[in-house]
Amino acid sequence: MALAKRLEKFWHDKGYPTARFWAEPIAERFEKVGTYEIHRVVCNLVNGMPPRYREEPPRRR
Repeated sequence: MALAKRLEKFWHDKGYPTARFWAEPIAERFEKVGTYEIHRVVCNLVNGMPPRYREEPPRRR
């Protein structure tokens, strides 16, 4: 969950306030790992970039 917060802060600091990251639990069990609670970080990135506000013009590089 800390990774999701760090990734979200990174994208927000870059000027993309619509980027969202969150942690979801994985339903599978991995006995070799030694824990039964494993989460994965998911996001709303589209083709590696966060979605834009509709009224926001595209950024020039």
